Amino acid sequence: MTGKLNKRGMTQFLICCLGGNIGYGVYMLRNSFYDAFIDGYGITNTQFGTLVSVYASVAMFTYFIGGIICDKVSARKMVTISWIVNGVCTMFLSTFPSYPVLLIVYAVMGLCATFTFWSPYNKVIRQMGKNIGGEGKAFGGTEGGRAFAEMILGTIIVIAASNMVSAAAGLRMGLLVCGGVLLVCGIGAWFAFSDETDEEECEGKYTLKSLIECLKNPNVWILSLVVLGCYAVSGTLGGYTSTIAAKGFGAGATVAAFVGMCNSYFKPIGSIGGGILSDKFGYAKTLGIGAFGMGITALVVALMPKNSSMLVVFVVIYAVMIIFVGAVRGNFYTPLSEANVPMLYTGTSIGIIATIGYLPDVFMGVICGYFLDTYEEVTALTYILFMLAAFAFAAFAVALIFIRKNRKTIEANGQKTSGR
Repeated sequence: MTGKLNKRGMTQFLICCLGGNIGYGVYMLRNSFYDAFIDGYGITNTQFGTLVSVYASVAMFTYFIGGIICDKVSARKMVTISWIVNGVCTMFLSTFPSYPVLLIVYAVMGLCATFTFWSPYNKVIRQMGKNIGGEGKAFGGTEGGRAFAEMILGTIIVIAASNMVSAAAGLRMGLLVCGGVLLVCGIGAWFAFSDETDEEECEGKYTLKSLIECLKNPNVWILSLVVLGCYAVSGTLGGYTSTIAAKGFGAGATVAAFVGMCNSYFKPIGSIGGGILSDKFGYAKTLGIGAFGMGITALVVALMPKNSSMLVVFVVIYAVMIIFVGAVRGNFYTPLSEANVPMLYTGTSIGIIATIGYLPDVFMGVICGYFLDTYEEVTALTYILFMLAAFAFAAFAVALIFIRKNRKTIEANGQKTSGR
């Protein structure tokens, strides 16, 4: 292990960064082109919500199956197929097809987002981490790179779309650009990655017994709960940040928009920094510290006086919170090595963790919506922050259980890391 990226490794890294979030390009574009989606396709808000539900439902319930397939089929083939099919579907959306066709396309894209993509994508990142001498650097660097690539590409699309003759034309351009990038990533992945297996995978063959061993491994379920608690915070926070700044601290439209963009600016710092630190101090420890940091910062914001004089303090604290979010997101799967999960079982393990860990997508919106519909707005936002803090502290507590249970493995892993 050289601990350095060679030319091929750098190509793999860039492809993973560029294609990681653009694979969810439809989701990325709907934030900036919501009205254009409605007008361009001639659909209602309810119909658009149904499209998103179809996409999310198919995606949610195929994490686990996709993980199993990933350990039996080449990860290179799966990510290549995912990016190419997703790219073709995204470009097809630029033709503004009818609503029934949209339902089918969104279902296919949901499959490409998880069934054939998420587990193999993270497996190739884990393999890349072994090649560069640190899974933390690989996962953290890729997470930061994904956020940076999304920020750059999204900004370019929005600026270019603003010069189009209509919002629908801007949306079409954005879909074509995202689809083209996905096609490039798919073709590039075929040549950049290989079907070669590492020593761990060559030692055994994936069988039904392998699946049972993953399901019986308590560490996989413990990590699932840690990810659930952390994702409840990181996956929910961004949707209410601008509202908290505006309603709670009197931010104007421009400042509120800047606060909303903090996720793009500061998350890469946490992801890359957290990846480097996790290789040095331990993956689960870094994940736990990140969860604790999210909990503390969310709690501080919840308890702060809500007035305009505290706006600057809020922005600073929120920036720190996003750095913790980045550190956490970049270490969701790095503790697999501390749990002694072999590379052969990576896909299945990630499938289990993702199925449970991303469940907040199902219920957090409903809970937050209930708070906002039931209580005065600032009060509701405060309750949401208390809830996020509770999830973060729960994740921290479960991370401590994982660390205590795997203390010997973590110490041994740390010795190997320091010896690189």
